[in-house]
Amino acid sequence: MVSREALLKDRFCVGDLVYAEFEEDQLWYLARVLAVDGCGGARVEFVEYGGEAQCGPEQLELRVAEGEGPAPLK
Repeated sequence: MVSREALLKDRFCVGDLVYAEFEEDQLWYLARVLAVDGCGGARVEFVEYGGEAQCGPEQLELRVAEGEGPAPLK
């Protein structure tokens, strides 16, 4: 069985586009992963304005490109 820590650690890769929560306004913005930590978090650069932040796993969601991911429910 794979541990929770192992699953979180491999959730993101450097270069991934993600949605990340900006702590100051608690809104979500498009960001690129710069580095991944061992706890499922990542250092990100916000695409729209270039700022960087360290985000925990609860502040990150992988961006799914249009046409990828699960099929819509019918």
